[in-house]
Amino acid sequence: MGDTTALGRELRRLRTARGLSLEGLAEASGVSARGIADLELGRTARPRLGTLATLSRGLDLDEGEHAAFLAAARPGNDAPAAGTAATPGAADERGEEADGPGGPGPAGLCALPRAATEFVGRSEVLSWLHATATPTAAPSAAEALSAISGGPGSGKTTVAVHFARQIGPACPDGRFFLDLRGVDPDPLSARDAATVLLQALGLPPRDLARTPPAERPARLRALLAERRALVILDNAAGLDHVRPLVPEPGTAGRGRVLLTSRHAVRGVAADHRRALQPFTPAEARRFLDLVLGHDRTTAEADATRAVADACGHLPLALRVAANWAATRTEWRLRRLADRLADEHRRLDALAAGDLRVTAAFELSYQRLTTAAARQFRLLSHVAGADFPPALAAALGGLAEADAHDLLEELTDAGLLHHAGPGRYRFHDLLRLFARACRDRDEPPARSAAARARLHGWLLSTARSAGRQFEPPAPAVPAVPAEPTGPTAPPHPGPAAPSGQREAEDWLRAEGANWLDAYRHAAADGRHRLVVDLAESMHWFSDLWAAWPYWAEIHRTAAHAAAELGDAHWEAVHRNYTAWALIECEQRPAEGIAEARAARRLARRSGSTAQEAWSFLYEGWARIRADEHAPAARRSARARDLFLAADDTLGFLQAANMHTDALHHLGRHEEALTGHRAVLDVLDDPVRRERVPPFLRRLVRATTRYDLARALAAGGRDEEALRLLHQLVGTHQELGRIRSECSIRATLADVLVRVGRPAEAHGHYRYVLEHSGQVPAEQAAEAARKLAALDGN
Repeated sequence: MGDTTALGRELRRLRTARGLSLEGLAEASGVSARGIADLELGRTARPRLGTLATLSRGLDLDEGEHAAFLAAARPGNDAPAAGTAATPGAADERGEEADGPGGPGPAGLCALPRAATEFVGRSEVLSWLHATATPTAAPSAAEALSAISGGPGSGKTTVAVHFARQIGPACPDGRFFLDLRGVDPDPLSARDAATVLLQALGLPPRDLARTPPAERPARLRALLAERRALVILDNAAGLDHVRPLVPEPGTAGRGRVLLTSRHAVRGVAADHRRALQPFTPAEARRFLDLVLGHDRTTAEADATRAVADACGHLPLALRVAANWAATRTEWRLRRLADRLADEHRRLDALAAGDLRVTAAFELSYQRLTTAAARQFRLLSHVAGADFPPALAAALGGLAEADAHDLLEELTDAGLLHHAGPGRYRFHDLLRLFARACRDRDEPPARSAAARARLHGWLLSTARSAGRQFEPPAPAVPAVPAEPTGPTAPPHPGPAAPSGQREAEDWLRAEGANWLDAYRHAAADGRHRLVVDLAESMHWFSDLWAAWPYWAEIHRTAAHAAAELGDAHWEAVHRNYTAWALIECEQRPAEGIAEARAARRLARRSGSTAQEAWSFLYEGWARIRADEHAPAARRSARARDLFLAADDTLGFLQAANMHTDALHHLGRHEEALTGHRAVLDVLDDPVRRERVPPFLRRLVRATTRYDLARALAAGGRDEEALRLLHQLVGTHQELGRIRSECSIRATLADVLVRVGRPAEAHGHYRYVLEHSGQVPAEQAAEAARKLAALDGN
């Protein structure tokens, strides 16, 4: 082209008129001298609008000069502006034909990008867009703006462009696309955006030049109200970025504007905004099918699923992974899945050519405030799937209100998501990116101090919460608490849970987080702290027996006690480990081994109570294994030892177990006597006070259930029914659904036996509704019996 383009001539004229060399203008504008030279010589045919605006500021152009400079870049003047085609009807830089208005507007200006050839899912969002964002044939008072938000890589632009392609006939005045560069350091201003869109909509150049830049957004709004056109404002910094361009609610007219943004777009009517989520697993699989071929993905279905899961079903990540595999047809997909399996290398592996997942994340990260960026990095220390502001406050050493503000900023930026009331979560890939930013940008000492502060708060709070369930006067002294150390003082901000309900809610919600802190304490050799925390969980663990980590927690504590040379506490936690193996993991043989190990340690340390507990847990395992005669002997021995140790609670449990074994052995009258003896102890005004209220309720409910079973087994059905009806709901209130199901199943069995099957139906149904919380054989038995009732 030489130096004959209108833009090149105008740029050189303006530069030389101001006495600027190429280097001087480069310094003033930030555009490289090579880039300026390429524009002047016509070697750059399609400069970005942002480049032109930057040069305009560097040249210090007034409004008239700025308009003339942009006009020189219009099609027909040899060099089109950003997003234009070189000649009318030609493909733009994104590879699509121009879709300008039917009138005099320059063809190709603000043309739609190329449509995605592999588009899947999003049916709900597309239906919503058809209802809210399609231009109307008659003036409308509806909201002119619809907004799609979502984190980096969620596919917002793809959805917007796909929708625009679908509604072509509804847009006789055009479909226009403009990238506002909202995550760039220098986003496109509303005035510059209005200038480009007015040209695209066909405003004559002379009218545009005569319209002051400050008035162009209003001119655009008026023009949109008259035209059946769709304008996609892509990649906006937020609603404030585009508000000058959009008609006020109630004055919309015919045209519509569709906004996409990484930021939450508050201020738009709720039914005119949607937050885009990653693909569903089925959509992710369909996408990989389309890119890689159905035969290839079907042949390696497990590897395909592993790739989709490693990508977190994020559209951008899936695109990168699929591109990588598509260019390596001789490789198996398992090789890609294995590359992505390593969390420490996953982000580096998600790169194909110049397309990188981290590049999309980095743009959002760089626009954060300093405080939010630091909070983002530090949150990568969180182990759980989600977390509350209190945890973020402890991590950052902040007041909880300040931490909440930073979490909302990260959510608005698409780098966090709400995970329910008062909780936040990362997308898996963003968590890895946050970790990479932490390793790159956070000083190691400051990062370590933040993690120590977090773990100190989690362990302190967990210990305090667990002790809400302890008896008022423990039978043995608590292990002395170990200080958390100078690098992790107790955090003064978030308060510990108050009361058992609040404590239980916290322990369950933060289970993954305090467990991670516990594991780190064990790895760091903080043995006293490990033993103390595990001990604080003993009473609570019975409420949450379904949690699969109690055996690990108590086995870890037993190891810590052994390192301390403390045989008593090692026996305690060996016994607790036996309980977890028997009750939580249904592994009675391993539970017996742990109980016997605890017995040896108890005898060595002279702890009669722990020896009694070891017999009790072994008896429990024998009952679970249907070995009732050995169970009766072990439980009787445990009962006698608890009496010798003056341990009322232990005695009650051992007595109940003994009567249960007698019941299974057919010795029902002896069992009835034993159950009533337990109830007498619970009614004794002195001895009952040795049992904490929660466990008093639990033991009473358990004993009455065992008594009812003994009555039913002895043929005393009416007495058993009265007691079972009284028990319905008691274990549910205690959070013991499995025991509640056992009561309901027994009640239903007795009802059927006495000829009242209609009443039994609902109780069998209850068991089936909670089938995930009972043994599979119990659920199957309830289903069989219910089917038999229905068959009759």
